[in-house]
Amino acid sequence: MARNLWLPITGGSVEEIISAHADPLALLESGAVPALVVRRALAAPALTTVLSRLQGQPWQRRTASYKTLGVDLGAYLGRYPHPLDLLRAEVHSTCTKTTDLQRHHANATAAFDLAAKRAGLYAPVEALHRTLRALFAARSAAAEADFLPAPGVFRMHRPGNRFAPHADTIHAAEWSSACGGKRPRRGVAPNFRPLRRLRHQLSALVSLQQPRSGGELRLFSTNWEALMSTCNQRGVAYDVGIAFPHWPRAAAMLHPREYNLTVTPGDVFIFNSNRVHEVLPVVGQQPRLVLGSFVGYSHSPREEMRMWS
Repeated sequence: MARNLWLPITGGSVEEIISAHADPLALLESGAVPALVVRRALAAPALTTVLSRLQGQPWQRRTASYKTLGVDLGAYLGRYPHPLDLLRAEVHSTCTKTTDLQRHHANATAAFDLAAKRAGLYAPVEALHRTLRALFAARSAAAEADFLPAPGVFRMHRPGNRFAPHADTIHAAEWSSACGGKRPRRGVAPNFRPLRRLRHQLSALVSLQQPRSGGELRLFSTNWEALMSTCNQRGVAYDVGIAFPHWPRAAAMLHPREYNLTVTPGDVFIFNSNRVHEVLPVVGQQPRLVLGSFVGYSHSPREEMRMWS
């Protein structure tokens, strides 16, 4: 595929996308397309309600403490007495066939759902789940139990905030073993151990508000495992991914396909986060607001999809 033809698949519904592409998840996995976009998956009235609720939260009245990553709503809600004190960005939706883990997942998700519904913030969560469930159902006749949703993270990027080039993976320790460097913290790794059988990882997000300038998601076709096969590029492994501090120089050498994804409020967009990507700096005073989650899936020994955040 020519570099300039590396384009996302867009549609007004999952059904519209599937009618043109029988297995869109496979296209993401292979790198044939940079992203899937379901336009206006979150209806305008629901979006207006969610924005009015989010804009009244404490994060609007405080400065981002970590300029690179922006502000997670859950990090602030924990500091204030508030009806949303169950809403936590740190919830890890781990799942295996172990009863205790399944019970933990169900309890954590139920607590989040209840808090989000009471606060009027559940509509984007439902839109994200509905979209992913439809994609999973189209791919496989697997049982509903093999799709496990999770709440996601509400995140704000303020002026100047960005995500530097990186790839997301819960297998980041493999990079350290192959290419050297500090290994991710062991204290965090157990949270993801049950998910490691899910080799493929996506990011799925709902756009709630876009800045007037900047904040685009820039996607590259380069998979972190391809970079690991040569160890020619510097990567820094961390708990859930690998940062590439010299990526502009690496990209000039590797000539990957790239695409700047532009979305509008209400869109659900999904991309292969095992591939290098970044969020460009937000320009101006209007922040970037999204609800997002990681999505892992596998084909063997059975089709399954898990969300976590």
